[in-house]
Amino acid sequence: MIRPLFLAAVFSAMLFAGSYNTFLLETQLTLLPKISILEKSKAVVGDNIELIIVHGSGDDDTAEYAAQFLENKFGGRLGKYNLKVTITTFDKCCPPVRPSLIYCLNGTHEQLSKVQSFIRATNTVSAVYDSENLKNGFLFSVTLERHPVVLMNKKVLKDRGLEFPQTLYAIVKAI
Repeated sequence: MIRPLFLAAVFSAMLFAGSYNTFLLETQLTLLPKISILEKSKAVVGDNIELIIVHGSGDDDTAEYAAQFLENKFGGRLGKYNLKVTITTFDKCCPPVRPSLIYCLNGTHEQLSKVQSFIRATNTVSAVYDSENLKNGFLFSVTLERHPVVLMNKKVLKDRGLEFPQTLYAIVKAI
């Protein structure tokens, strides 16, 4: 029993060794979908949470891991909502419907800008793996300090007119 667990841990470490911290990725994937359903215009989507994971060509395995993690963590349900996860690349990031959350893995400035155009047009809640990219117009990210810290881009919140319960504002770090 210990050997399979050890091998799984080693494989996961090798999978993300290049550019992703597994604990940070899993923390973001646990928190961000829950935060997205707090947005007050959530009723537009109805009983479904549509989460899109956007990735670059070298991050196929990471995107698959993220989708599988969400399935294992939530079992296709997030509270009373059905959770639907879609994986796409930066080149094909514009779905026909407004998702509840767009989560971007690492990408170039040009790739992230393309996603930003869609996010602005649809007023979608957005999150990004690397908190440095919040300055590029994303709303949320999570970093690890002594504990996980949810970062919120207050300029994006104000510009897009998104609203969340006051309790969320008390626990996030606005930048």
